[in-house]
Formats: sequence, structure tokens, C-alpha cells
Amino acid sequence: PLTASAGERQWRYLAALFLAQAEAGAGRRAAAAAAYERAAVLLPGCQTPQVGLTVLQRLEGETARAAALAEALTRATLDCNDPWWFYRFGQPPDRLPQLLAAMREPLLH
Repeated sequence: PLTASAGERQWRYLAALFLAQAEAGAGRRAAAAAAYERAAVLLPGCQTPQVGLTVLQRLEGETARAAALAEALTRATLDCNDPWWFYRFGQPPDRLPQLLAAMREPLLH
């Protein structure tokens, strides 16, 4: 599977996040947690897998564990250009000038 391939780490990270969401949606919370943990290993400074793990703990009734994970996020030094944000909300910020120029092009002619 893509999560274990030799491809770019960012793609494997996204694949692990998608897998985690699919597993959680199917009620397989342990498998979802394992996928979130794989994502966290791939890009350890990113918050998205930690947020996912927090939600899973809360759903399992492990509110103290969920609170501890959430509290740890408030102290964490998040040193990650999380690919999830680019995927979820569109193009990376460095591409915005090019995209805006391309969108204006038809208006100028």
C-alpha cells in the first residue's frame, strides 16, 4: 500500500491520514489509531495525526487520555509544513501568485 511504499514522505503521510479516517468511519478505531501513529512517525512535527488520536481517545471514552493529548498539543513545538492543510484547502501558498496571474489572464485579453 501507499502508506508503506518508498514514495515521498508527504504522500505517505496523506495516505496514512486518509486510511485513518476510513478506518475510523468504519468503526475500526484501533486500526485508525495505528494509521494516525504511522502518519505521526512520517512527519513527527505535524499536529493533524495528534488531533486525530485525540478524537479517537475521546470516542473510546478515554477522556483523560484525550485531554492529555490535547494539552500536550498546546505545549508542542509544531515544526511542520503539514501537507494536510495544502490538500484540504488547495494549492500551497507559494503557488498563489502564479494561480492568480493565470486566473487574471483571460480578463486581460
